[in-house]
Amino acid sequence: MSIMKILIAITINLILFSSCIYQNNQEKISIKDFYFPYDEFVEHTTYCYVNSIDTTDKTYWRMNTRIEGKDTLFITDILDSKKNKIEYLVEKISSNGSVMVEYILYNKEIIDSCRLIENTIYNWHMFKGETINWKVVFTPLGSDQTIKLSKERKFIDIDAATSIAKFRDEMKIQLL
Repeated sequence: MSIMKILIAITINLILFSSCIYQNNQEKISIKDFYFPYDEFVEHTTYCYVNSIDTTDKTYWRMNTRIEGKDTLFITDILDSKKNKIEYLVEKISSNGSVMVEYILYNKEIIDSCRLIENTIYNWHMFKGETINWKVVFTPLGSDQTIKLSKERKFIDIDAATSIAKFRDEMKIQLL
């Protein structure tokens, strides 16, 4: 093995090791109170998200909570600005956070049911800089192309002045 390869391997291991030490010295931060108040959504509750650059670009999130046996399910219908359904998401709430149990994409009249690959939506306790992911795979009806849709959510911090939890979300769409 060449000296260069050994130096690269040592450098990578030092970075990974120091990252682990840094995270172990941090305390996990409780962020459950910054999630939707799903326990209050027995009746449908709607949020309207407006693009600050183009105020005609809106989405509506219609949410409700349903109890099935011992499970708490948090259901979200996402509608476009014309109130057409574009997404449907069912989350199961646990003592650790929220995981996706069903995800459907709507494309006009065509429904694309998705296969879950990773399903973490939200954790109640996270380190600063920690990420969670969800990923789904689907094949649009009438197509032979498989698509992977993924979301990575990185916990940035809690802004003490505004009492807002800050995240950075990154969505990716890949043709497989």
